[in-house]
Amino acid sequence: MSDTLATALLLPVMLFFFLLVPDFIMYANISVKANHIATDTVQLAERVGGFEYSEGGTSVNLGEHIEEQFRFNNLNVDAWSYEYTAGRVDYNKPMQVVIRGGYYFSIFRILGMSDDELEFSTTIPVVATRSGVGQVFFR
Repeated sequence: MSDTLATALLLPVMLFFFLLVPDFIMYANISVKANHIATDTVQLAERVGGFEYSEGGTSVNLGEHIEEQFRFNNLNVDAWSYEYTAGRVDYNKPMQVVIRGGYYFSIFRILGMSDDELEFSTTIPVVATRSGVGQVFFR
């Protein structure tokens, strides 16, 4: 009798976790992609002297690079946003990029629940922030 009761109580809990583990793996995958994009963009901005500026004959716009990286990593450009330090960044001055998005846990869709029925949001935010310092001297 006790084995049947334990099985009846444990089976739904184990089923929930077996369905939830793939969602956590996908969340981690998207978080790693966002952090990689942020790191790559800051390193590039350090080498070119900023994220977006136009001075003399030189024009730099890393916003296009970030959106290209979103497409390359299969992240929806419309669902993700980014902010960065405006203008050129001189040698040894700080710069920062912030990439924001979210991941919707699909287990609740499988179970037939919507955000309206639940008392919490099933979308978990993904935020990647990277800082750097300029490595270019401007005259």
